[in-house]
Formats: sequence, C-alpha cells, structure tokens
Amino acid sequence: MRALRAAALAIAALVVACDKPDWLADLERKLDVAVPQIVAALDQLAADLPVAAARVDAVVGQRLAELDAELRDAVDGLNLVLAQNQGRLDAALTARVEDLARYAAALGADVHAISLGLTSQIGASVDATLRDTRAAAQRLLATLGAQVTHVEQQGDLAVAQVADQAQDTIVRLASGGALALGLVAGALVVLLPITRRRPAVFALQMSLATAVAGAGAALVLSSELRARLIPTQSVIVAHDACSAPLATAADLLGISTVSAASMAELLPRLAACQALATSRAQLDLARGRLFALRARLGATARCTNDDDCPAGSRCELRLGACQAGCHRDADCPAGSLCHPMGARCGPPCGTCPSGARCVASRCEWTQRSPGSGRGPPLILGGRGELGACLRDPTCRARVLAPRR
Repeated sequence: MRALRAAALAIAALVVACDKPDWLADLERKLDVAVPQIVAALDQLAADLPVAAARVDAVVGQRLAELDAELRDAVDGLNLVLAQNQGRLDAALTARVEDLARYAAALGADVHAISLGLTSQIGASVDATLRDTRAAAQRLLATLGAQVTHVEQQGDLAVAQVADQAQDTIVRLASGGALALGLVAGALVVLLPITRRRPAVFALQMSLATAVAGAGAALVLSSELRARLIPTQSVIVAHDACSAPLATAADLLGISTVSAASMAELLPRLAACQALATSRAQLDLARGRLFALRARLGATARCTNDDDCPAGSRCELRLGACQAGCHRDADCPAGSLCHPMGARCGPPCGTCPSGARCVASRCEWTQRSPGSGRGPPLILGGRGELGACLRDPTCRARVLAPRR
C-alpha cells in the first residue's frame, strides 16, 4: 500500500503543477458581463414603459407595469444574495444572473417595440429562468472546462468541489501510461529468462511493477482519488432561497399585529426567493406574499404625483406607487445628481463610501466578481428596498447574516 501511494503521488507530481485554471477566471468574469446587461435593460425599460403603456389598453399597460416591477424585485433579491455570498465563487448565482439578463433584454425589446407602435404583444416569459440552479450551475461549469468532483450541503447552499477538466484529463492520460508501463514491466519480469535471479530481486521487481500499474489503474478509475491530487475550488452550485422566507411570510401574515420592521426585513428575502425560484409554484408564492406584505406596510398605496409621496421618495407613475430613489438626474431636485450607488439623489460627489468611486461627479459601486473578496457587484435598478435595509444597522445585521 505504501508503494502504491508513493507511485500515485509521483504520477500526480508530474502533471498537476500549473497556474490558476482558465475556468476560474472565466467564471469570475461572467458576472461582470451580465450585470451591466441587466442595468442597461432596466434603464431602457424606464425610458420606454410610459410610452408603451400609453399605446396599449389599460389591461396590457398594467401587465407591463407588473412585469417591470417583478423584474426589479428580482434585482433586489439578486443583490441580497450577491451581498450574502460576497467573497465566494457562486456558479448557481452567475447562471441565474445570466438567465435574468436574457429575460430583461427580451422584455426590454418587447416594451421598446410596443413604444414604437410595432407590436402590442409581450413575447418575453420569465419561465425561461425557472430551472434547477444546480443543473444550470453544473452545465455552466462544464462549458467553462471545469468538473464537479463532490457536492455537499451546507445549510441552504449546495457547495461543490470543482477541478479543472484539462488537469483531470492529463492525470488520467498519465495514469493510463503508468498502468500500461506497469503491466509491460510485470510481463517482462515474468517472461524474460533471467538466470541466477534471486527470489528477493524477483519479488522487488514485481512489487514495483504492480505498484505502478495499481496506482495508474486507481487514478484512471476513481474520480475521487484524482480529485485529491488535483487542486480544487469550492463553488456554490445551488441555493434553497425559498423555504425559510416563504414559511416566515406565511406566519407573519397570519398574525394580526406585526412590526413594520419585521415585514420590511422579510421583503428582500422574498425577493431573493422570487429571483432564484425554480418552479412556477415557488414564484407565484413569492409574488403573492410580497404583494401581501407590501399591502400590510402600505407600500402599494396608489399615487398620481410626487406630492402624494413622503419626503425622500417620488411617485413612480408606471407602478402608481411611491418609490425611494432615482433613475436619472431628471428625477432629482435642481443641483442634485442621481448617484448609481443606492440610486439616490445627492450633491455631486467629492469622496464616496468604501467600495465605491466617484465617476463624473456620481458615486458608483466598484464592480467586483464573486470570489474577489471586495465590494458586492450591486445591480442597479431594483425597487431599492434592499438598499434601505442596508442603511439600517439592525436590518443589515439580520438580513446579511453569514451563511452557515
């Protein structure tokens, strides 16, 4: 056994020395590509939706507003998960952000076409995002040249050990060569007529040939053994973002008196469920309970102009609801600019908080990939409920509690 282990380590030492695998760098870059696509689609929707709603009947106009609102809820939910898993590689989240980017682009294209009078139909469907996150993550990793070797459940996260497929292939080829070498050497020891060979020498020669062949065979046949010899990365491949918040929401809605803070804390978690839902049932439950909580909080009260809203918010006409924040400078009072970081109005920046930078007099988050260990890659354009929570120390501590 000792000789077998030594031979296996020798084979691995010949093939494993390499730099950071390409799949890891590609995974880190994918989020940086998809996030601006979502932001661009949301900006396009904000510009086109009022014109599109004016061209269709009230029913279709209301449906457009609902789809836009649900997309912005999903953005708030993704921002929550991005913040919670900051510093960790998350293939499931990356795959879902890419799905949402495609859906947002399709919905934006439909609304733009309606605004131009080219159609009155909505072809985009959120059903394209309702797929198993683990399967989507594993497909994404496979396309990047990575291989899942082991998956374990860590709370509501499924975490995989992922190796470079090219390295695994090299190890298998080298192991196959070792197997062939050991078999040939063993055959030669047995078949060649060597005179005056001592039994001890014969036993040593056969032991070495058997050890090399055995190590090669073990590495060829066992992916788990190869995984021990190849550098791996821990990558999140699945989320259970719905079980706890849906149950909590059902409990809160069944109580006659609940604090506004408790319900507001739950909104981002339900938005995360909506963003990561894998079935129509989960999606519909998240939507319904979000609506019910907002009704309890008074967040769905209709408005017709900014005077109907409290200080610090404005009337979002396409939703008929008061919303905090801004989309563009025109939404802000004279002398103020719309800062992408938090989507809030404020004076031109000189310095910005940690994790942000001042660009063209506006504070913007410094976009970072998961795994970089630096600021969360905030997706701008959500309803802003998560942003409000992040500014409250108590809510922030609860909502962004580290995953176990």
